[in-house]
Amino acid sequence: AQKLSFAISLLLSRWPDMERLTRPELVLHLRALGEESPENWTRLEIKQRIQEINEETPSMATAAPNKTPLETQMAQLSKNSRKKSTLREHLEKELNIEVSDMDTVAAMQRKATNKILQECPVHGADAMGFGKYSQLSLQETYLKDPDYCRWARATKAEGPCNIRLERFVRWLEKAEEEGGPKDMMNEVIPKPSRPKARSYKAQPSSMASSSSAPPVPVPDPRDELLLKMTAALQDLREEVDQLRTERPRKVTSNAEK
Repeated sequence: AQKLSFAISLLLSRWPDMERLTRPELVLHLRALGEESPENWTRLEIKQRIQEINEETPSMATAAPNKTPLETQMAQLSKNSRKKSTLREHLEKELNIEVSDMDTVAAMQRKATNKILQECPVHGADAMGFGKYSQLSLQETYLKDPDYCRWARATKAEGPCNIRLERFVRWLEKAEEEGGPKDMMNEVIPKPSRPKARSYKAQPSSMASSSSAPPVPVPDPRDELLLKMTAALQDLREEVDQLRTERPRKVTSNAEK
């Protein structure tokens, strides 16, 4: 327990400094947590909302070491949003989106987000990003409220709807075709595997008839969480280092003095 608490405090203490992020980066950061910021929100208001989410739901602040395809593409979009020219190149070359000279950074981000949501494969660990369960994953929402799932299906059947709601229904239909929604931890995410947990415990059998069978070892949840947080900490360190190297300090020429 002490080891786990230390890892949590260490990870949160190394979270990227909000003061270093621009407003577009904060918008994408909040979007990754499952919420959209109103267009009239200031940079300070967005930053405060992110801090509120991290305090209310600490688990949202820890990035999973295995990102879903959607999380990966949104992270790439965030990385390329630091410069308008880089963002435009990303949209035109990587996402095949037409960009005009009049498009602002916010407009390009909206275009990119909509296309990513439309085309990116859906995964049970993706955040809902809308409605009363915006901070839950698709899988968690399915397990929590079957009535909400039925409402989502009915809403989509009526006609055009929110793209995130459409993705949720798409995941429900896909999961049912494969035999029903599975545990999100069993869904395969195309990313290099992490080291396995070092300790295991036996899984108790629920049937008396199988008491003689050898116990099936399963990872200790505490060690699994510790490994994830360690990997997330490494990812955050790399992101902070990249932010520092990609933002050169302003140099004042002698002519300006």
